[in-house]
Amino acid sequence: MTSNDSENTPLDRAAQPSDSAAPPDPPPPPSSLSRLDQSLLGELNDLVALSHSYEIDDTFLALKGLREQLAELQFLHSFISNRPIYQANVRFVLAYTLWRLGSSGVGAELEEAKKLVDQPREGEEEPARRLLSKIKRFEEMLAEEQAGEEEAQADVPALSSAQELPSTPKKDATRPFTFDIFATPVSLEKKPKRRPPSSPILLTPTPRSPTGPSFAPIGSPQAHAPQRRRTDDQAGRTLSEEEEDSTMAEIEETQLETSGVTAVKISVAAEMDKATELRLVGAIPSLGGWNPSLGVPFQYNALEQRYCVELYSSDAMSTECKLVRYDVDGSALWEREGRGNRVLTGTEDMEWEWED
Repeated sequence: MTSNDSENTPLDRAAQPSDSAAPPDPPPPPSSLSRLDQSLLGELNDLVALSHSYEIDDTFLALKGLREQLAELQFLHSFISNRPIYQANVRFVLAYTLWRLGSSGVGAELEEAKKLVDQPREGEEEPARRLLSKIKRFEEMLAEEQAGEEEAQADVPALSSAQELPSTPKKDATRPFTFDIFATPVSLEKKPKRRPPSSPILLTPTPRSPTGPSFAPIGSPQAHAPQRRRTDDQAGRTLSEEEEDSTMAEIEETQLETSGVTAVKISVAAEMDKATELRLVGAIPSLGGWNPSLGVPFQYNALEQRYCVELYSSDAMSTECKLVRYDVDGSALWEREGRGNRVLTGTEDMEWEWED
């Protein structure tokens, strides 16, 4: 990326991999953002990450928090003040999340985003074009979904007055993650290079506030399962929890195989204080491009008593990476200093290798 900060929209930004032989970049300088800006960025990052998950309650809270922050900021005196492309990205994130939750208001947010895209400042024409392309792709997908629903309704035969309407199960509150448009979390830090068009756009999850809602343990079926119980139509019975978990695992495995995405599961035996976070940082954009502030955070699994993370990526295998102890003040401690980088090979159990 060039030094022009307006050249890319926040959701398009991703740190780039450096030469694999080069050492990781130094930690970024302390943020100069205001408290409200930092809060807004946190809510945006939470919303992007949660909109891809089945954590319905957490997603609703993140959506509510983002709207509260926007109401407080009113787009004034913030990093998106008088920056229509940034504001349009906010509206786009809201529209996507509302669609994922099956809520109303998707069209209104998209219309607001398109109005803002039509007002790019000089030098923002390219990011405006990219964002408008995403909006159009999303609208096309919505139109196809609507057409499919109307066609399905048209195929249902008319019932006589003597017939009773069959009871229908409650519609799942979340839709499958089928519209892969988001890159790494929103960030205002300038990156050394532009992400090449061939790079896959992947999700880098961000940590929740210590006081916020908790996730299901990483790797557990509950972390990915919908919030309703599936039924066996043929047997006419409710699936047991074990059968449901097995079914969901098979579905997810099939989806990953057909999409070419590889699941990488990593666990680390380590101890952390409350002001420190364990992150995985690597050469590919979805691992932060050697930028520790954009690395993938581990979540503590109390059952296994280890820090765990799952990556679903088409390019994570065989990529170089390191563990980083990231403090709230922005400082980072890299492991294996001078002893080379790790290489991801799939499911791994790593050990703490610091030199304190």
